[in-house]
Amino acid sequence: MVQQCNVPVDSRINALEMDLRLCEQQIAGYDNALRIEKQRLDAAKGRLASVKYHPLQDFSLTSSQPDEHRKRRKKSKQSSALKI
Repeated sequence: MVQQCNVPVDSRINALEMDLRLCEQQIAGYDNALRIEKQRLDAAKGRLASVKYHPLQDFSLTSSQPDEHRKRRKKSKQSSALKI
């Protein structure tokens, strides 16, 4: 059989205080991580808003490539029509 022995109250209080300090440190770390992630989210929202509200902004790299592809396709269709 296992017997229970009395544990001094002071040692239990000390253990609980140590657990409390550890939990407070973990919460502080989580709060810091949350604050950093919120800052990153706000920055991403700002970049997204700037893209949304400037539809006439020049995106030459993304818009020129599909046009060139269409021109090449039209040229190839026209050249095949001339060969026939």
